[in-house]
Amino acid sequence: RKREKRVPVSASAEFPIYRGLEIRLLTVEVKDLTVGGADVVVKAALGNLNGFPFTLEHLTYKLDLVGKTVASGTVGRGVRVESHGETVFAFPVLLDFFEVGREVYDGLTQPPAAARIEATAEFTTPWGILNFPVAKSDKIPVR
Repeated sequence: RKREKRVPVSASAEFPIYRGLEIRLLTVEVKDLTVGGADVVVKAALGNLNGFPFTLEHLTYKLDLVGKTVASGTVGRGVRVESHGETVFAFPVLLDFFEVGREVYDGLTQPPAAARIEATAEFTTPWGILNFPVAKSDKIPVR
């Protein structure tokens, strides 16, 4: 009665401690700029804060410059991002200032330019396919 028997039990398992992703806006490179339009490349880096690598299925993004949406789409199919590493993506954009407005022209000619990127990363890990939304707003240099 009031006696207990204890049996030691040990278990081990492998599971991820998920720390998330981060995205950073790097630069806007202006290749050609006229009063009517511009040919620009916006660069952003997707960083892996986790202790495990992953393979990107795709990165669906929406890119805003000076408060106007200038591009959206999907990039990065099959890109591998190492643990605690990052991958730089380039988003080429052809701008027509008659459509997006003079504010974007003014933002590109008077750096730094206000930019925002919203993205959803779908990636494959040893534990399955995960989706993770990321967003970043920043003032970035114009080259």
